[in-house]
Amino acid sequence: MLIEETIKKARQRKASDDLILEKIMESNPERRQAFQEALKRKATATQILDEIVKQNKKNKDAEETTKIKAEGWKVQLAKVRQTHFLRDLLDVTHHPIVGIDISDHSIEVMQLSRAGRIIAYGRSVLETGIVENGNILEQKKLIDVLTNVLKTTKPFPLIADEIGEIKAIVSLPEAKTFIQYFTFDGKDKITPKLEKMIAQTVPLPIKDLYWDYLKIENNDGSVRAICVAVKQDVIDSYVYFLRAAGITPVALDVESASVARGLIQTNTQNKKEKVVLSEDTMILDIGAKSTTITVYDSLGVMCFAVSIPCAGFLFTEKIAQELNISMQEAETLKVSQGFNSDTKIFSILEKEAMLIVDEMKRASSFYEKDFKKKVKKIVLAGGSALLPEIDKFFQKFFETKVEIGNPLSKIKEVESLDRSRGVLYSNVIGLALRGISDNPVKNGINLLPTEVKTKEMKTQQGKRKSVLVASAVVALSGIALLGLSIFYLIYLPVPPPMQPLKYRMMTTFPVGSQETIQISESFQEIDVYETPGSDKIAFTVKGGETVTILQKVDSWYKIKVEENEGWISEQYLQEEVQEEVQEEVIVPEEEDIPQENNFIE
Repeated sequence: MLIEETIKKARQRKASDDLILEKIMESNPERRQAFQEALKRKATATQILDEIVKQNKKNKDAEETTKIKAEGWKVQLAKVRQTHFLRDLLDVTHHPIVGIDISDHSIEVMQLSRAGRIIAYGRSVLETGIVENGNILEQKKLIDVLTNVLKTTKPFPLIADEIGEIKAIVSLPEAKTFIQYFTFDGKDKITPKLEKMIAQTVPLPIKDLYWDYLKIENNDGSVRAICVAVKQDVIDSYVYFLRAAGITPVALDVESASVARGLIQTNTQNKKEKVVLSEDTMILDIGAKSTTITVYDSLGVMCFAVSIPCAGFLFTEKIAQELNISMQEAETLKVSQGFNSDTKIFSILEKEAMLIVDEMKRASSFYEKDFKKKVKKIVLAGGSALLPEIDKFFQKFFETKVEIGNPLSKIKEVESLDRSRGVLYSNVIGLALRGISDNPVKNGINLLPTEVKTKEMKTQQGKRKSVLVASAVVALSGIALLGLSIFYLIYLPVPPPMQPLKYRMMTTFPVGSQETIQISESFQEIDVYETPGSDKIAFTVKGGETVTILQKVDSWYKIKVEENEGWISEQYLQEEVQEEVQEEVIVPEEEDIPQENNFIE
């Protein structure tokens, strides 16, 4: 613990400053002499403690400043990367869209690039009581935590307060949702039928609910609808929280759906129908207080889900009761030993886990009977999926392959994440993947109020139109330039080639003449070049010096100083050549003249 925190807590416990100082000297013998000298100078214990706190604060601020400067280039790069110009040019959905996973114990954020690389990732542990059972109890504290996470994401900070608007997709815990499944003979007028069915099956007035659904058309012409409903005050609290944090909500997803998005692996693609296929998959998400069993078909569509109150917390509680130990000790045993059959906690875990096994078997049978399909893979998710040998335990009861989920295979450049705990990122990765989809608002269940969804859809459509118009202008401009280029190539005459230097008109001086010229005195030292206009310096001359002229080409004079020869511009010369020079044209021998030579008459 930092020394200033020790002082603060000791003072809160009403300890005297003299006692606090004495304890500090005991634990810091290297500073005892300095403290004793201060006391001899009549400084009080209170003054010394206040000075310690002050100095430590200065050191902490200095370290923070150094860190900010060291990370400054990343912040600047993040600002450039997220400017409106680049976002509008490169992304029609107005990124950044950040996935935010809020649980009772932590908050995680992740943003991906279009290629699936991590642009930003951050996580923070929440104090007990900020969020409970999915309810946001302390809005202000949660906003502070989220803002800090956004500022400290890696490898680049999202810096929400400096960039401006950030958009987000957030998941709702399964316990807050009512998930219903309905089948209709035809696909017409589904919405009013669903509204009627919800009113009959959900134990709340429909006027107090927000709801959304996914429609799946079966081969026999019937329609299967997956409908999710949530109390309005739950949704309103999430929307209020996000807006208060300066974040625009794009979608409120269902946790089981976002987890599946991060875990279900696609294997093949039906090129004829242009759909991506996967294996019929059961996801077993063993959380802290409940376990959710969700089955997905080969199209990756949720078929049904069931939740039971048997999960990690219950495992710990039963171990503590049976062994008569504390919850902390029971948690340590559970995490270290897990489902190892040679341990004393195995029989306890086995008894509770069998409740989950029985429910999995019922779900598998229901899928086979009602959907005429078989589950071909079981994927474990949630915090308890990390318990040792849990996959082997469940494998004993199923012929279907059981494996621990690996959402890291869905994204690139995962160096900033703990690979050994990859399954824990399933939800936040699933949310971030929706953020880079073609239509984040409509690609899945979205429990936002209708007016919020409509506004975001209009924003996206407006951006798409702007990008299309800009693309059309660029394309038309390119076509016009191409047409002009072709016109010039076909119809305009080709200009004669530039004359070689030996055919140009130049001024020479008679051989043996010693014409001189004086360098301007306005310059102290002037460079003389090997050839006219080159950057290779042959030698230098001083202002006022008289030099011998050998030749003139355009505005350049070839001069000689002792044994050195080179070229100098006429702007550095002070007076004209004293004697008239002779002009002549250097003409090559007749046989050396090119066939097409329209500069010689």
